[in-house]
Amino acid sequence: MKDLNSVHLSGRLTADPSARRSGEGRAVTSFRLAVHRDADNADFFNVVCFDRLAESVARHLAKSRRVIVEGRVAQRDRDGDRVEIIATDVHFLEGPRRPAVVDEEGVVPAGAPVATGPVAAAPVAAAPVAAVAGVGAASVGAAGVGARAEQQPA
Repeated sequence: MKDLNSVHLSGRLTADPSARRSGEGRAVTSFRLAVHRDADNADFFNVVCFDRLAESVARHLAKSRRVIVEGRVAQRDRDGDRVEIIATDVHFLEGPRRPAVVDEEGVVPAGAPVATGPVAAAPVAAAPVAAVAGVGAASVGAAGVGARAEQQPA
């Protein structure tokens, strides 16, 4: 019987994701996830994404965004001191920031305040109102939106 190494976590990013390229040119994005056990206690996990998933996470996520991470636990040293989650899927539970102000012509003024919430799209200065409508949640896998990734090598 094959051993099981599967993780599902729901929480909020503690900071903006950090994106880089590996020595082989692969996109790598990492972030820290706070998972609250109760009102006073939380666990913190380092999450790493690769390839298309890494690019999407770096482009669309920011501090305080709520997500569900699916993946596996990886031990980075023999002592077990460094453990991280290798993500295979990241589900965005909240939409990105959206303009809180739209002028009478349906245009978002440059520098307008933004709000977060379940329905939104990325704010762009002078974006028409039609571009502001979006979806509440998105699933992004390593192979792209709505796709499931193959396991990354350890």
